[in-house]
Amino acid sequence: MKKFAILAVAAILAVAFVAPAFAVENQFGAYWRTRFIYQNEYDRDDDIDDNNKFVDTRTRLFYTAKINDNLKFINRFEMDAVWGSTNPATSNYGDIGADGIAVEVKHSFAVFNLGNLETRVGVQPYYLLGGNIVDNDASGIIGIYKAAEGVYIGASWLKSYEGGIGNNNGDVDTLTLAPTFFLSKQFKIAPSVTWLYSINADDAYGFGLGVVNDHPNILTAEEISAFMLGLDIKATYDNFGFFFLGGYQTGSVDQKVLDDVDLSGYMLSLGGNVGLGPVDLHGEVAYYSGDDDPIDDEAEMWVITSLTSHYWSEILGYGIFDNTSPMDQFWLSADRPQNVWWANVGVSMKPMDKLKVAVDLWYAEFNEEDIYGLTDSDLGTELDVVVTYQLVEGLNLDLVGAYLWAGDALTEGINDDADPFELGARLSLSF
Repeated sequence: MKKFAILAVAAILAVAFVAPAFAVENQFGAYWRTRFIYQNEYDRDDDIDDNNKFVDTRTRLFYTAKINDNLKFINRFEMDAVWGSTNPATSNYGDIGADGIAVEVKHSFAVFNLGNLETRVGVQPYYLLGGNIVDNDASGIIGIYKAAEGVYIGASWLKSYEGGIGNNNGDVDTLTLAPTFFLSKQFKIAPSVTWLYSINADDAYGFGLGVVNDHPNILTAEEISAFMLGLDIKATYDNFGFFFLGGYQTGSVDQKVLDDVDLSGYMLSLGGNVGLGPVDLHGEVAYYSGDDDPIDDEAEMWVITSLTSHYWSEILGYGIFDNTSPMDQFWLSADRPQNVWWANVGVSMKPMDKLKVAVDLWYAEFNEEDIYGLTDSDLGTELDVVVTYQLVEGLNLDLVGAYLWAGDALTEGINDDADPFELGARLSLSF
């Protein structure tokens, strides 16, 4: 498979260079970053040496063949390495010798226009409702129809999981209808309806579905018909802005052994910013529903899927260093929030042209701590500081410091509780 990936990259680049200049416009781009990370006390126990020190590098190479004004072929490749690692699961070229095979195909899709309809077919990025419904790469089709000036009708089919030949019942499909209305250049409203369906979800555990994993109401899922209703409102003006994200889940999950379950989870997020000269004040409040009775026939907790990815604070919500978090013990990963609420206030400023400083304070709690066998809901208060400086044109340096005053929900049952913290730096460039 690795040899095939290398041959595929070579073939695409070869075609790019030999294609007649008048026929194809070749467009190249890249993103690169290297992170220096130190994390400590993420297990909240002073008696255990759990500090995490490592350096990693990610490179993404982009190639687009613009065949004509109505047809493009887009490919994006990714290479990851942990410095010094010989573990094939984390790195193939970061060790001594550095000539490992580690090229991944991230995206490969065609984009073509049929009148006012833009169609994208292949492996591509999907994003909806701030990542709370989907923010992931997947195979499928996206269509965007320009119905009028400022009115776009989007629809998509995402193949979440293929059950295999002779096992269509094990397939998982996700369909979305998502119109977007631009009332002005600064103000948009985007409602959406997403339907996730599988006849036999058991076959898809850990793959394209990921839904209902560890959900207290749903343990033996079979047929799933889940609807996710979303509303995304965003306004961006010169000196202020605001956003609203709202989602509601309905539908049902049939189970082989336990009672069937009705879905009724929801999430809300409201935030904004105000610019005061060189200083920008911002804040956010978010709520993801929990479940007060995890053994009844109604799943009131916001159900997460493997498609979801929503980053928030640096420690609790992954942030810039997204390798681990104390929240991973409760959810599939820290960027898939459920049964939690948080509040954030922050300030960012530019003391000089190449320098930016951002300071954020977060507070988070579980809504229903009983789900996790806890007696306290307090997750703690987190302080994040990010300093960004442009070393040279095109190359940025981010310095990150974060400290979490861990609440009782994170330290319960630990004899010698400690507060997690992290320090790190990131070099990055893109073109």
